[in-house]
Amino acid sequence: MHSNRLALVGRLLAALLMMLTLGIAAAAAQADEAPYWIREGVNLAQGETHYITTKVYNVTGKEKGFTLAAAGKTIHCESVRLKEGSLVGSNPDNSGTLSEVIEFFGGCAVTGNGSSCKPIEPIRTNTVEAELVDTEKGEKGSLLADFKPEKGVKFTTIKFEGSACTVKETAVEGEVAGQVRTDPNDGEVGELVTSLNKEAQSWLLNFPAAPIKEVWLIKEGIGSEVKLKGLNAFAESATLTGTALLTLAKRNSGGEFEAEEANWGFNLGGTPVWNVKGAKLVKAESIMVKPVTVTYLKNGKIEVECKKATTGTGIITETVFFVMTNITLEECEVLKPVENPGVEKCIVEGGKIELLGKQQAGLRWAAKIGEGALIEFYRPLEVTKFKLKAEASLKCTAIGEYKAIGESLAELKNASTEEKSKKFLFKCPRITSWWLGEEPNRRERMLQTPLEIGEAGKLEKGEICGEYEVELSGGNAKGEFSAKKG
Repeated sequence: MHSNRLALVGRLLAALLMMLTLGIAAAAAQADEAPYWIREGVNLAQGETHYITTKVYNVTGKEKGFTLAAAGKTIHCESVRLKEGSLVGSNPDNSGTLSEVIEFFGGCAVTGNGSSCKPIEPIRTNTVEAELVDTEKGEKGSLLADFKPEKGVKFTTIKFEGSACTVKETAVEGEVAGQVRTDPNDGEVGELVTSLNKEAQSWLLNFPAAPIKEVWLIKEGIGSEVKLKGLNAFAESATLTGTALLTLAKRNSGGEFEAEEANWGFNLGGTPVWNVKGAKLVKAESIMVKPVTVTYLKNGKIEVECKKATTGTGIITETVFFVMTNITLEECEVLKPVENPGVEKCIVEGGKIELLGKQQAGLRWAAKIGEGALIEFYRPLEVTKFKLKAEASLKCTAIGEYKAIGESLAELKNASTEEKSKKFLFKCPRITSWWLGEEPNRRERMLQTPLEIGEAGKLEKGEICGEYEVELSGGNAKGEFSAKKG
């Protein structure tokens, strides 16, 4: 009996130890947040979809279209389209996905497969699923899309026609990853996507000549390095090269796809998140943005002080986003260039500086270690316009229209403490960097587009200094919130 009791106690202790071990492992695993889709500042939540379309992007100096190469043979097509394509929403613990049927067409040709031989067009894939993933180890911070068949391993079977084809058909199998890049619209491939919460009307997907072999994939909040199977064609290893332009689409009255003029993009994960009543925010909350101190706009040549500002309105949306509108700086005066009595006096026309459109922002880590948070204001890039002119008949060397363009970072005070209101501070000298990801793998990122102030064609690095207060104003009676790890 005594030995049975000891055995039972031993089993209970072992079970308890196992539960604790699994609990700690699960808690540690939740540090990874997957990249997901966003549209017009709001993430596409689980179960939401949106149409997408594509066409070939012509890169200067390179052959137009896509090329599949294997076993001394190449298949080249000048055009690509999606027969069906949609973004599939996801939650931040799982990678955003794209479901599509791809068609290659337009003068498709084959080499190395006999004479008088050509592919039968269009070359149509089975349903393909693409997942948003991070770059291979050593290059973390840029975004990839990993393509593979939704079912099985076969992308498609390419058939050839002609009397002298060496091979009549070939299966294309496996998986392939492409780089997500910005669209400069000038024949170049653009920059790798490395920043959080970036949106544009179009993006590029580039399949490089050197195949991507490893990616960082996040499932249920757990990140792991995955080796890609690679492509196979003609029963040999294959490569796919080419660049596609991706845009959002909608169905017209005739049921056909047409381009949709809307901004969309990606959230790469790893940011602090808004918490309301101690839980991650799951719905939008309206907010009030109130000025606390005077605001300064300045660069090396001019300095403008605005003593008052209107109270703005806006929303805190799901997870990380922050939007404010209707902010106008008032009672604005020029402090620099310094007035030379009787000679020079510059003033702000109307004494007001209106911020343009919705000022969109996202939460960022303030430091490598700790729960401090920043707010990065990143859209629109053109922040404001204002005019400087001479007062009465006095001289003013800074006369003309000035504007502020770029991104800025504000410190969010007491970010991790649940309070009714939060203050964010634009510091001078300006904050220039923030941290991406979760511990222990946070990595520093610099602002891609630093704030610049000046006349058109004469912009120089500038600063905005001032303090504002954010308070939940609707939808939540308690109104207390924080910004910390979700």
